[in-house]
Amino acid sequence: MPDDYEAMLPGFQYAESRGEADPWAAVGDQGASRGAYQIQPIMYQDIQRVYPNDWGQMSYEQMLSKPESQTSAILSGLRMLEEHYGLTGDALLSGWNTGPTKARKGYRNQKYIDTYKEGIRRHQNRRQTPLDLLRGK
Repeated sequence: MPDDYEAMLPGFQYAESRGEADPWAAVGDQGASRGAYQIQPIMYQDIQRVYPNDWGQMSYEQMLSKPESQTSAILSGLRMLEEHYGLTGDALLSGWNTGPTKARKGYRNQKYIDTYKEGIRRHQNRRQTPLDLLRGK
């Protein structure tokens, strides 16, 4: 698992919004998840709770309105899952997908993990930069 969360972004974007015409406006889970990283309101509320100085004043809708905010939110979320909940490796990936409670209890969504890893492989083959993701490339 990379210790640089930015290096993880291509895998998450592939797992969460591949194939979407506009991944930044993607809606999934019957409307419960939104954006390129399929951020759910409950995950965003947890990010706000753990990092109130960074996120406390920005609503969920405001965060979703800009690709840069969505990207910053997942980076904070990944840091939270590791530092606050103690999740690493596949547990960290599952924590983003199913939430920290299930991941801490040992649940691993292997299909999601494999899809994430496929996104990383594809990214490495394309030599796509994190800025390309923001530009939708």
